[in-house]
Amino acid sequence: MTRYHTTAEGNIPFTPEEEAARDTQEAAIEAELPKLVIKGQITMLESSITDRRQREAILGIDNGWLAAKNAEIAALRAQL
Repeated sequence: MTRYHTTAEGNIPFTPEEEAARDTQEAAIEAELPKLVIKGQITMLESSITDRRQREAILGIDNGWLAAKNAEIAALRAQL
């Protein structure tokens, strides 16, 4: 499908070089998407580690919750 520049004079088709450059950009974006999803998951897990959860871990009454979250975060980071 041909891409166009929209100008005051109308639509101007991309040159072959512009098409190739845009294809390269889109491929790079597509390759980055899974990493962005993983980074979002890491952010969500990290935000679940509240002061209360840390306090419970220090006191030893969290039943390993904090260690499990840290293991999940480490596993996700390994995928990056």
